Amino acid sequence: RFVIDVFNPDFTILMRGSNRKRVVARYPDPDGGGIVTISETNRYDRATHINHLKWYFSLGKKKWTDDLDMRVFFPQELDALLRYNGFRIEHKYGDYDRSHFGSESPHQLTVCRLK
Repeated sequence: RFVIDVFNPDFTILMRGSNRKRVVARYPDPDGGGIVTISETNRYDRATHINHLKWYFSLGKKKWTDDLDMRVFFPQELDALLRYNGFRIEHKYGDYDRSHFGSESPHQLTVCRLK
């Protein structure tokens, strides 16, 4: 079996303006230095389906950034790519609780097997 986990694209996130920063996570620093905050901006390229993310980290007065480019796979596109490459889709779930995949699902958890 082959299992693939990718995000289910969310247009409200993809089409945000690149100047709109949003907090995506907060967690305690494992070294006890306070709370780490991660914010992000994104710029989605519709021609390449690449979401260009910039993550902004802050921990007290310390700040740094990191770039992350993520290829977006739309549900029908992902299914076609898997079938084209010799896989049969056994199950497609919308989240880790094995809930049904649908428009509002956060993930595309696809369980496949070679034909």
